[in-house]
Amino acid sequence: MREGGRTMMPWKPRHQARPLTGFQRATFGLTTADAVAQAICVTCPKKADAFCCEKSAREYRISGMCQSCQDSVFGEHKHP
Repeated sequence: MREGGRTMMPWKPRHQARPLTGFQRATFGLTTADAVAQAICVTCPKKADAFCCEKSAREYRISGMCQSCQDSVFGEHKHP
């Protein structure tokens, strides 16, 4: 998929260091990579396939949090 002259690979998790993945697995029962591969939220295990904007979708690929959990953690932002 091309966006703004860049090629974007949707829903591909970023590489994470082992200590972080170990922490995530111990805390949440799965890693960001696991959550993204299953299209679920790492925090609340609900389906995570709808985001208000590309910025939120990008955050999901980094943190594994769905839109609702992002809004709870970061505060709701003005959606475009």
